[in-house]
Amino acid sequence: MGYSKPDLIGKVYQKYSDEFTENMTTLVELDTDGGKQQVRVFSLRGCHLLGMLSRTKIAKEFRKWVLDVLENKMFGNTEQLTSQYITEFEAYQFVKSVKAHCKSDRYLYSDTYSMIYEFYGI
Repeated sequence: MGYSKPDLIGKVYQKYSDEFTENMTTLVELDTDGGKQQVRVFSLRGCHLLGMLSRTKIAKEFRKWVLDVLENKMFGNTEQLTSQYITEFEAYQFVKSVKAHCKSDRYLYSDTYSMIYEFYGI
């Protein structure tokens, strides 16, 4: 989201916590340099909501993109969406993100791409 400090995401979450469901975020215990710590993680939907609530330049661009996606989805103009709004670099980042999310689970990888392709009409 372009925050200078990681804890600022937590402040956004605290301010709008009533808008997050239990499926959007949870606390997990992770081993860190400082020992085991509770860390809040967000689902994809939770990350989208953070993007809608944040007030950074990247979040502003994300909100514009979401509105374009919704408008194009509503009017069935997915060809324009994919050609006009996704650059080669963004496509690379997208693939990199899916791979990182899915790790070595090839079924999850395949399912994730199928859902994305279906949703965006790719």
